[in-house]
Amino acid sequence: MIVSCFRGKLNGTCLRWIITRRVGFLNLDSRIRVPALFDLTAGEELRIIRLKAFSDRRLMEDRVAIFIDGSNLYHALRSNYNRYDLKFADFIKKLCGPRRLFRAYYYNVLQDPSQRADAHREQQEFLSILYETPYLEVRLGGTKLAQGVPVEKGIDVMLVTDLLNLAWDDLYDVAVLVSGDSDFAYALQAVKNLGKYVEVAYFESNVSRDILGVADDKHLLDRNFLKELWARKRPPRRRVKRPNMPMGRGGNTQV
Repeated sequence: MIVSCFRGKLNGTCLRWIITRRVGFLNLDSRIRVPALFDLTAGEELRIIRLKAFSDRRLMEDRVAIFIDGSNLYHALRSNYNRYDLKFADFIKKLCGPRRLFRAYYYNVLQDPSQRADAHREQQEFLSILYETPYLEVRLGGTKLAQGVPVEKGIDVMLVTDLLNLAWDDLYDVAVLVSGDSDFAYALQAVKNLGKYVEVAYFESNVSRDILGVADDKHLLDRNFLKELWARKRPPRRRVKRPNMPMGRGGNTQV
């Protein structure tokens, strides 16, 4: 079908399909180059270039809303990198890319100072940074005791409610969810049914297949993605100089 389309009349529908579905086989990074098999005329190449430019403009016009599952992100950062000092403004900017950011939302549980005073104080310091981040809304839920253990209350409901309400009100075109929790899979599918695109930012060690199966696009939060997003650089490890040990017979070190 593609060959006949190139060899015959190159219609707009076919071009659009090639541009959006076959980006890998057309080298669109610089100037478009098509295999000689298709034998495009200069005019047909120009039409492809114009459609690519139109596609890029549409991409930049997409409105992006980012929804961050704070508890999921915190525990994943601690378990994978033993740190959580993300520069959230840069993190949001990287997820958004060249598109327009509508707003980012951060969801977590508010620590109870009467039960975990140290955790509450640490969280307040962390939240003060979030409150200063441009275009970031902080949504905090509470906890309830279940068999004497405090558990989150209403956090997932808040995130899903915002995700659906903002999509219904047509306030964004693309939703980026920072979470690997399968509980959000059905809500993402509902957003797709409203004509929106959904992306998932996740850690490889902390993600459900269900949520990846729903996503239109994915962002793997690996070391390469996060390397420029830490708030402070870790000092290099100091090399411990081993003391000189007495040498035994045959040149072997005595233990």
